[in-house]
Amino acid sequence: MDRQPLTDRLGDKLLAEYGGAAAAYSLRSLSGDQTKVVRVRRSSDNAEKDFTASEMGTALEDWVNENDLTSTLDPTIIGGDATWKININDDSNYDLEAISTTSTKFCRLKNTSFIGGGTYRVTFDYTTNSGTPNLSLATNNPLNTFSVSSGFNSIDISLGASDSLIQWRSAAGATFDVSITNLTVTTISASGFVETWYDQSGNGNDATQTVAVRQPKIVDGGVLVSGGIDFDGANDTLDLPAVISSINSASSFTVARTTNASATQSALAVSRNSPELARFYAPIAVSGNFYFGYGANTTAINLGSSDTDEHLFTGIAGSSTAEGFIDGTSGGTVSSVDLYSQQASGGIGSINSTTHWNGTISEIIIYNSDQSANRAAIETNINNHYSIY
Repeated sequence: MDRQPLTDRLGDKLLAEYGGAAAAYSLRSLSGDQTKVVRVRRSSDNAEKDFTASEMGTALEDWVNENDLTSTLDPTIIGGDATWKININDDSNYDLEAISTTSTKFCRLKNTSFIGGGTYRVTFDYTTNSGTPNLSLATNNPLNTFSVSSGFNSIDISLGASDSLIQWRSAAGATFDVSITNLTVTTISASGFVETWYDQSGNGNDATQTVAVRQPKIVDGGVLVSGGIDFDGANDTLDLPAVISSINSASSFTVARTTNASATQSALAVSRNSPELARFYAPIAVSGNFYFGYGANTTAINLGSSDTDEHLFTGIAGSSTAEGFIDGTSGGTVSSVDLYSQQASGGIGSINSTTHWNGTISEIIIYNSDQSANRAAIETNINNHYSIY
């Protein structure tokens, strides 16, 4: 990651000096060094763990990547037992005997599924007891084979997103007996997904996503995502509880970058548009422009042409006027709408089940109040950390 959240005390100052935030989401510390900022699910085994701002680096990457699966294996024959014999001492030590020349034979290393999309290191010692083996390791979807040799082997295998099998494979045509000993399987490159983005305001308004396929990434292929949490533009979203009571007494500050400037997308929906068109989208991108979507109008305030740079988007609505900003510059004002209660909980990275953000989001601060008086100071604090403009 290109920033060091723990050593930057600006985050602590932001909430201390400009208090009253309804919700505060960041990968830097906004309320103390040991405050947990995210709960992450790793792809190798779906385990979950909380992390603090100081762990947004090597500690997170190591946990996602280094996972020893050896004790969870349980070799299992696939297909008719008449083609194999297996003599199991334990998950790491067993004999495989091919007793039929007429069919291709498979034996899973792990009875329960691996998780697709990861890279696994398989190490073992291989000894031929009799016959001429044609044994290999194989993946299933797509079929890829990896040759093995006598003695020690170390093989790295990357699974496709929809693959879940690593298995021994013997093509038809040979009978043999081999010993597999000291077998280990470890994850060396996996992905980490955000299940919870913790609210650091102290109000407990955590942003959550329990559906695995909708969770945004924080570690991609073993490497921490640069620039925040990565939303895929298809279905990733974190759901918000009702953090504001009305859209004419609310403020939000969002640090985000899109990777697709032409896409229709929203990084933050504090208030959604059903049933009374009580919108508060900051920002939303439509037809190549960034907007502050407010009230009945998705494109209420034009913030300029959309691009792939990182920006600080600000939306503020008071009792009479709503105003949108990009990088501290106003895009204009509109009249505040009538006092609407928030009609539905909001979302980070989407509007309901549609209009998903395609890019990264680093920080979001939401106030249940008009922060016009403090706007410039809050934006300066955020920009001093992220160096956006």
